[in-house]
Amino acid sequence: MQAVLNKILKVLEYINLRALWVSMASLFILMIMTSVNAIIRKAGIGGIADSLDLTQLLMILIIFCALAFQESKRGHIRVDMFVVMMPKLIAKLVNGLFNLLSTGILGFFSYSYFSDIAKTRSSGAASQVYRIPE
Repeated sequence: MQAVLNKILKVLEYINLRALWVSMASLFILMIMTSVNAIIRKAGIGGIADSLDLTQLLMILIIFCALAFQESKRGHIRVDMFVVMMPKLIAKLVNGLFNLLSTGILGFFSYSYFSDIAKTRSSGAASQVYRIPE
């Protein structure tokens, strides 16, 4: 049983690392696009068409692809200074509460994102980047 769990953990680690690379690439593209867009606007030429749509898409990729990796490495924000001083039972309860809160917030963001997609599809609106509702 332990061997199966170790294999599953290795597969998840592999997926997490690939998702992290997607997140880093998205961040790099976002930095380049923002810089070029600012330079073009300062020059008075205009700007990158649909840069708002691209920015939103890249921000979603950055957040969601890096989140699983951060959780697996325990890199999420936590107030360890106070948690260490608490008794073990209370510390576990606080950690569980924070995990439930994080799950709830992530669920709310996911619901909001998918309901926004559904609203955009039902209204018939389209953008150059998303190609909705094609």
